Amino acid sequence: MSIEATKECTKCHTILAINSFGKLSRNSDGLQHWCKECCAAHQLKWRSNHREELNAKQSARYRANPQICNSWRKRNSDKVLARRRELYATNPEIGRMRSRNWASANPEKRRTSATTWFLANKNIAHASCKAWREKHLDELREKHRAWHMNNPEQTRALRTAGHAKRKQRLSVVICERIDPFEIFERDKWKCCLCKVKTPRELRGTSEPNAPVIDHIIPLALGGPHTRANLRCLCYKCNATKAAKYEGQLAFM
Repeated sequence: MSIEATKECTKCHTILAINSFGKLSRNSDGLQHWCKECCAAHQLKWRSNHREELNAKQSARYRANPQICNSWRKRNSDKVLARRRELYATNPEIGRMRSRNWASANPEKRRTSATTWFLANKNIAHASCKAWREKHLDELREKHRAWHMNNPEQTRALRTAGHAKRKQRLSVVICERIDPFEIFERDKWKCCLCKVKTPRELRGTSEPNAPVIDHIIPLALGGPHTRANLRCLCYKCNATKAAKYEGQLAFM
């Protein structure tokens, strides 16, 4: 019966088998004085106490030899992604800052990446944009006002183009001479979609409950400019509806 060789660890003072110790040629027995578990615990503690120093050395090494870093990342792409997700989950501001820095340094790649994702996820993108606009409606309205005030010539050109398009649409559809206030009075100065009151004094403003005339079947879809196709909407509902068909005709 053979007796297995043992040795005492000078750290934890436990007698363990020879294979529980690492090799070290400079020692007389060719083994380390500490067992593998004690060595691992000591290394972990030392690394945690010298984290910044190790990170600085590693960064300098990668900057001097970028091919080493790139080859390791290619071999361990799953580990890299897992670490990034963990870092961004615990420190979301770091993730946002890195994303902003990368986007500002790589505008073409950022634009290409965003376009590719948008084309592959149109429904998600539209829903996300719509939710963001609804959440930041006041902020968007202030930005639009500021832009129009700072760019009067472009604003005038846009309005002229809009009026020209409207005249062109009216020229090919049934058109009646209608006083807008007749429609407002008929609908009792209330939005026909959300039923909110639309005060007369807000007419011509961009307040959410300002009264505006809406074509139930939009002119862009071939709707007529008649009393039956007109109704009162608030500014917010009219902007949300845009050139879509919603609701029924007021009179048939």
